[in-house]
Amino acid sequence: GLPVICTGVGANVELVKDAETGAFVAPSSPTDQARKIERDQRSSELRHRHGDNARHFIVEHFSLARMINHYIELYESKGKCAIS
Repeated sequence: GLPVICTGVGANVELVKDAETGAFVAPSSPTDQARKIERDQRSSELRHRHGDNARHFIVEHFSLARMINHYIELYESKGKCAIS
């Protein structure tokens, strides 16, 4: 996985966990963005930890199997189908 540096707006807050899977930067702040990028460049340990955490988080919460199971549960809860 790769660490992510992004603004903490929109769906980013669902996909990125600040200081766990990447880092949030202030919107319209190139200085903050540059500082976070430089920090990741200097620390391979931090880069790898955030990247590994990011991959684990996405696979656990947003994998195809997870989404399919979620839809099955949703449809079954609405009485729309029975999948066995």
